[in-house]
Amino acid sequence: MVAFVLFAVLYSYVLSHRDFGDALKKPAKGAAQRSAIREGSKAPGAAPSLNPAPGTGEAGGAAMEDLFEALRTTVKVSKLEDVTVALEKDKTIKVSVGEPLMFDLGRAELKPGSMQFLRELADRIVATKYKVVVEGHTDSFPVHSAGFTTNWELSAGRAVKVARFLIEDGGLEPERFSVVGYSMYKPVAPNTSAANKAKNRRVEIVITKEKIE
Repeated sequence: MVAFVLFAVLYSYVLSHRDFGDALKKPAKGAAQRSAIREGSKAPGAAPSLNPAPGTGEAGGAAMEDLFEALRTTVKVSKLEDVTVALEKDKTIKVSVGEPLMFDLGRAELKPGSMQFLRELADRIVATKYKVVVEGHTDSFPVHSAGFTTNWELSAGRAVKVARFLIEDGGLEPERFSVVGYSMYKPVAPNTSAANKAKNRRVEIVITKEKIE
């Protein structure tokens, strides 16, 4: 008799708590679904996102690759022969602009034809918040002018002009920028011919993975 009573009590307890146990399981399932949504899971058959928002991906990697493709397309559509865009091994983007597009020989005043390209460049990177390093490079030919006594001053002056234009006309934040003048000391080709020297006279705009606060 005692065993029967004990069985009845246990059976009643299980029935009364069965719904409560099920209720505990449901939130866990819902939480898992919400977590999957936050992580970007999609229903079967849904189209993948082709244009991730800036800053997505590990360390902004996906956004950096998207920016690289956008910049490369801009250069291709504009048919700019003096501009190359490269995605480096460290996932930074290097936009190399040859002297003919940007400057006259031995000078650091931007040519009008370069300004539209720089505006388009600024439009591409303005939403990303990536920091930018502007590097000036020259060939080995000595510079002696009223404005520039050596290639150090010329390379730095050109880099400053590009950075100022991107800030003042392109609307980019000043705190993004670093400016470097390398003079003749980082050539991309030996300074042994006129063609090689022309390659070395360039400004490189490096878009880093680091972001402003």
